[in-house]
Amino acid sequence: AGLLAAGAALWAASASPSAADAGPMARIGGGTYMLGDPRIGRRAVALDEFWIDRAEAPAKAGGYSYSDALSYCLKQGKRLPSEDEWEAAAGTRLFPWGEDADAGRAACEGRRGPNPRDLSPSGCRDMSGNLAEWTSSPGRRGDGTRVVRGGNWERSLEGCTVWSREELPVSRRAPTLGVRCAARAPPREGH
Repeated sequence: AGLLAAGAALWAASASPSAADAGPMARIGGGTYMLGDPRIGRRAVALDEFWIDRAEAPAKAGGYSYSDALSYCLKQGKRLPSEDEWEAAAGTRLFPWGEDADAGRAACEGRRGPNPRDLSPSGCRDMSGNLAEWTSSPGRRGDGTRVVRGGNWERSLEGCTVWSREELPVSRRAPTLGVRCAARAPPREGH
């Protein structure tokens, strides 16, 4: 029984982000991910390895337009994640932490601000609530729109899922819109 318990503890430790991985960006391995809301249909998407910020941009508490979000990432030497990259980093489940709704884990329903319990398997925080986040992916209506992913502090818990998705005009600003940056290569020291 002791060996079984030790094996379970080792598995649990390896399944969560380690202290060595606790930098400002999380590494998302390349491979094929099953993405999309299963109620509509999932699809296999091949992604190259990328890095993504563990936290939403701290520059301001929302109100980003697409141009603001893009500019913020470029100033950091990064870029906006694609919609597929964002979803892969969020964990591809109903909520970043799993399938069960837990109002204490997401900044939704009027609770504003970061919630350290809203954590994806890759170690990214606040992907279901606080601020919805711009991606680089154009909406179906054309280049004047971009996809925004995740819930926000104004939504109900049911609207704060990994699959929450909107297509908004690039000029749209709202206090519920934020940004998280990505990069193709690991961050350099001092960045």
